[in-house]
Amino acid sequence: MDRSWLKRNWSTIRIIPIAAGILVILAAFLFINPSFVEKFSASPSTIEIDTIRVIFWIKTCVLALGLCLILLFFILRVHNPRNEKLLTISGLILCSLILLIFMVEITLNLVDRKRHFNTARQAYAQFDDFLGWVNKPNRTFSSRGANVRTNSLGFRGGIVPFQKPKDEFRILFLGDSQLFGIGVDEEHILTSILENNLQSVKTINTGVIGYGTDQEFLALKSKGIKFSPDLIIVVINAHDLTDNINKTMRNGYSKPVFKLEGEVLRLTNVPVSNFGSMARFNKRLQEMSQIYYIGSRVVDRMMANRFGQQKRDKKETEEQEHLNKIQRIVLSEEEFLMSIAVTLRLLKEIAAVGKSTNAKTVVIFLPYEMDFRSYEIYNKYVENSRRQISDYSDEGGFFFYEFQKEMAARKSSKLYLDDLHFNKEGHKLVADILREYLSQSKLLPEINTE
Repeated sequence: MDRSWLKRNWSTIRIIPIAAGILVILAAFLFINPSFVEKFSASPSTIEIDTIRVIFWIKTCVLALGLCLILLFFILRVHNPRNEKLLTISGLILCSLILLIFMVEITLNLVDRKRHFNTARQAYAQFDDFLGWVNKPNRTFSSRGANVRTNSLGFRGGIVPFQKPKDEFRILFLGDSQLFGIGVDEEHILTSILENNLQSVKTINTGVIGYGTDQEFLALKSKGIKFSPDLIIVVINAHDLTDNINKTMRNGYSKPVFKLEGEVLRLTNVPVSNFGSMARFNKRLQEMSQIYYIGSRVVDRMMANRFGQQKRDKKETEEQEHLNKIQRIVLSEEEFLMSIAVTLRLLKEIAAVGKSTNAKTVVIFLPYEMDFRSYEIYNKYVENSRRQISDYSDEGGFFFYEFQKEMAARKSSKLYLDDLHFNKEGHKLVADILREYLSQSKLLPEINTE
């Protein structure tokens, strides 16, 4: 090669690595993401957590390649005898900062398994302008080592036709992630166990992650009642009281919310907005960058502090720690009064919809893992919630059963995957207790019970 040509074009040649590096890094952020891969995938229904983990690995390698190309640019500058010393030093300092940022980004991409799960959760929820979001139909994915599948209606379990056979007893379940069964194989979720233990009974699991009682009521009216259920079971927990007065985003979406005006529920925030351009941009940045994602969560938690921003008394110890753990669930007194009024009315409306097809309604209050711990404020809050729902059951036209005491009496092993969700042993225990309660309360035909 002509060395004189190389010398004449050296300024141009050394720009190639940094230009290529920048393009490679931009491509990694813009295109190597689960949503982009899903969009052009031949089998979008099979984008699962393991696939997402591989996508993050590929993204990490591409980011590392881009970083190496940028480093090559500065190496070439150092070997250029005509380089300006100050500019080179400044460039190396800048490169070191970029290197640090990318090393943090790369490390988080590799080790943050929780975000892999959160990203996958976005992959199987889709926007709905009436309910806020729904499960994507015909999805298969891995969730904490379990195989999770949704049918053509977006529900867990096999497909159930709307037309009910004459000799079939149908139980329709309404609920959130506790019912959906995060991290639990289909055959081990409570609805499957209950169906397998009862003759001529078909269970329909309409659980959707993040749903409140308001969305469950709307889903029942729009689709669930078409199954002609004989029994409707509403799964409720402490988080529902918060959800029922908020239109905050879950899974990246907003939701409808009811306002109680006198004795009438008025539906608001419908049609639900698929959020504005800034919110979409924010969501996209969260998907592209781990650093931005974690930073956003920190800021969100700071802004969502329900207990104010006043300085904490250093003498506050255990009580304050309890507040910090439960602040996302426990409402202020004013908010609680508003929420319980809306929740009770929603349960009454659900029971009324059931009566229109001669279906009875049962409300079951399922405990979280923290319900079995000594968190004074939280325990009193949950107990007050259960008591008010129980006291209202006759007027509301539904049966009520709370599981905590019975579960505590039978608890012999670990029942939870985390603070909120049951493992397969937890689902089995809930299914057994529920079957006994339904039989003793004569809510099932006797011929159906094994």
